Amino acid sequence: MIRIRRGLYRLRDFPSSQREHLVAEWLNTGQPIDAVLSHETAAELHDLTDLIPSMVHMTASRRNTGRRVPGGVRLHFVTDGVPADERTERNGVPLTTVERTIVDLVVSHGVTEQTMLAVAQALDRGLTTSGHLREVARGRSKAASSRIDQAIGHSEG
Repeated sequence: MIRIRRGLYRLRDFPSSQREHLVAEWLNTGQPIDAVLSHETAAELHDLTDLIPSMVHMTASRRNTGRRVPGGVRLHFVTDGVPADERTERNGVPLTTVERTIVDLVVSHGVTEQTMLAVAQALDRGLTTSGHLREVARGRSKAASSRIDQAIGHSEG
């Protein structure tokens, strides 16, 4: 066994992963927090961006606002947590879907070169459709819808 940190070990002969630090951070948040990897971290896992986030981004329910957040983790809070239809899983770790990830990025950062790249990558690779992106954005706010429309316009134009 190889000690990753206090209370967290990895089997010595088990192949390591390029992104195993994300699993370690997710576990370190103190399950059962019901957090999912999100924002820039989820974009990296979906291969929607070439940027490597400086922090591990997660989204959790507001019921968890008093919890200790480990260094290197940015916890985003939403009222009732991330709904089941906006979650997916990679290697046993929950993260936001492609659509939710893009909407989170656009809401957090606006329409930037990186968010437009994420939209273009998702559409070009057939990971989502512009209609599905618009549907998820409509569930958030008018501003989210407007920004998604703008980002889709840039990627299609």
